[in-house]
Amino acid sequence: MNDLGAALKNRGLKVAGALLLAGVLSPLGAAAQAVSSADGEPAIPESALPGAHAELMGRTVEQVRVTAAGEEPGEWPKNLPLQPGDPLDRGKLRESLHMLYRSGRFSQLEADAKLLPSGGVAVEFRATPRYFNGSVTASGLPKGGPRESQVVSTGRLELGTEFTETKLKDSEDQILRLLHDNGYWQAQLHPELTRHEDTQQVDVHFRIVAGPRARIGTLTVTGDPTLSAEQAVSISHMHPGRQVKREMLRRAVERLRKRYVRQDRLRAELTAGLPVFHPESNTVDYSIVVDRGPVVDIGVEGYKLARSKLKRYVPVWEEHAVDEDLLNEGRRNLRDYLESLGYFHATVQVRKEEDASHERQRIVYTIDPKGRHRLRAIQIEGNKRFDRATLRERMGTRVSSFLLKSGRYSQSLVNQDLKAIEALYQANGYATVKATSQVIDDYERWQRVHWCEWGAWTSGGRMQ
Repeated sequence: MNDLGAALKNRGLKVAGALLLAGVLSPLGAAAQAVSSADGEPAIPESALPGAHAELMGRTVEQVRVTAAGEEPGEWPKNLPLQPGDPLDRGKLRESLHMLYRSGRFSQLEADAKLLPSGGVAVEFRATPRYFNGSVTASGLPKGGPRESQVVSTGRLELGTEFTETKLKDSEDQILRLLHDNGYWQAQLHPELTRHEDTQQVDVHFRIVAGPRARIGTLTVTGDPTLSAEQAVSISHMHPGRQVKREMLRRAVERLRKRYVRQDRLRAELTAGLPVFHPESNTVDYSIVVDRGPVVDIGVEGYKLARSKLKRYVPVWEEHAVDEDLLNEGRRNLRDYLESLGYFHATVQVRKEEDASHERQRIVYTIDPKGRHRLRAIQIEGNKRFDRATLRERMGTRVSSFLLKSGRYSQSLVNQDLKAIEALYQANGYATVKATSQVIDDYERWQRVHWCEWGAWTSGGRMQ
């Protein structure tokens, strides 16, 4: 046998090193994958190392090379445990692979051996260098299209992160999607790589050939029998022949959604389909699916409230949706509004009534304002560290005055005041401070008392 490398390959003894952790298999298949040892080091399975054949073990190693991208990388061979003059030893081979892997400079490693005419062995560690992202630039961007900074940020090749072909392909896909969104459906992207072996960085330059901007072909809206094709085009501004621009489809959906909001169909759902590009005409067809949902009627019982106030405090109109979270947020907002008018004990409840046969839903806020009060005084006790004026300037509650007839009060404001007082004390070393409040209500005056249990002062983590 004149070629030990051939013997290794025929007998399945080609060695896989750090490629073990990289998920690459040696010719031995799954049996040659690495496992992690107890200390987290990559472990090379016994089946991946030569040793079961006597003619391979003990031969004198005459040459040791480490090749990366076809070139020998510096002083690596001189630092490996396996050196010329040593017998071919499975332990030193394993240690050499570990050393190369731990350096962090290689993503894959493979060991091979060849028989020399002298009878000795030449060992070669073939390495695939690990590269990292360097600078990312772009050229060829059309006027009125995305800026270079947008292209670079969309590509997500962050400086210093590991460079891989998979990440580069994902980056190309993201940039092409950005160009499509801006109307350049015939755009071509040509990445140009510059590798710096000394720093293991890869500079990426995207050369873009944008081509002409596409135009709108057709707009199809389904799901609403009351909406004609002409109305859909007019409302959405998606006229055939118009140039495709960024955010055009999103704005079209929002314009159509506002139509349903004006009809009190607050639960309407609009879903944009995938655009269909026709390269022969350079046009794009769009589609939108509509689920109108029921007409939603929101009203108030027990208290006279202007509809403008209802729209301000119940966020379903702003969010163009109806769900439990938004309805409860509206309930809390209405309660705070009533408290600001002096109805400090007001309660607000919400209920829903369905009328599926008529495609209607009624939402009712039931308000019990109870008695109206004025906040006459705010008393603070237990404040041994800060005076009343210092605490009051951090509080949102206000006593009644000429400008504030009932004062300014709500339970949420009180909670914020208590947190502000505790934060002030904690920032000054009182880690165990506790602020509480109490209401004194005699129907002639309504007073809130803030109690401050200021606790012990701490310095450097020790109690004083």
